[in-house]
Amino acid sequence: MEAWKHAMHLRVIAAVLSVLVLPDLTAADEECYKNTVPEEVIEVVECSGSCFEIVKPILNHFVEMKMAADNSRVLTKIRHNVSKDIYQIRLPEVGAFKAPCNGSGWMVIQRRMDGSVDFSRNWTEYKNGFGNLTGEFFLGLEKLHLITQSRQHELLIRLGKVDGSTDFVQYDNFRIGSEKDSYLLQSVGNPTGSAGDSLTKRHLNMKFSTIDRDNDLVEGSCASFLGGGWWFNNCGHSSLNGKFYRGGKMNGNSYGIYWASWNNYDYTVSLTFVEMMIRPKSF
Repeated sequence: MEAWKHAMHLRVIAAVLSVLVLPDLTAADEECYKNTVPEEVIEVVECSGSCFEIVKPILNHFVEMKMAADNSRVLTKIRHNVSKDIYQIRLPEVGAFKAPCNGSGWMVIQRRMDGSVDFSRNWTEYKNGFGNLTGEFFLGLEKLHLITQSRQHELLIRLGKVDGSTDFVQYDNFRIGSEKDSYLLQSVGNPTGSAGDSLTKRHLNMKFSTIDRDNDLVEGSCASFLGGGWWFNNCGHSSLNGKFYRGGKMNGNSYGIYWASWNNYDYTVSLTFVEMMIRPKSF
């Protein structure tokens, strides 16, 4: 009986704090928190698809989330805001892994920002993931396959140029196939956002290609030519894992990081910031 009262008491505290301290939480988040029974352990959970680490006891968790929310509101005013808070995530069939997340449930799966990481990698590296989670990285195709097959996910892509301009595009049904299908880009869904759609026409239903596994439809290797793996067709309208150019322009005959619909299909422009994020559609 005492244990039941203790759990109910903490659930009431959680519900109150979700209103007074964390006003930006969704109803799904609040439900997740008030149904969390505190224990004297650290447990990694998925709250209605949110990307959060629930640290027990629960009051410490809410203090941390309040600080993260405040920091997030400040950082949104800064050019090229980067989601660097690292959480250990445990999802069904994926196991435990670490990933950057923000306070809106988005899990970052790829980031380009300074050219510090070489994205000209082989198949195994793109499968398992590589890089620095607080900087440039790619989360890994196998994780993306298992996550996106488990339920419908949105994809948000944030883009930036050397002149400081930024934009985005969001898709409502991002899903990739298994390794036996070469991580085929099975679905992206409907696009929204003023950066335009540079995935659907030339990359949907394409297999992933890397420097050592050429699955594109042209003679030669788009991954080798462009300096990074992607769902290439005849190379195509986008290459977000390409070679990084600090000056924002391609050098010589080697293209950089591009999202053609945002640059009026000027392939000499090379982006200096990219962040790809996913979250469950029902979030």
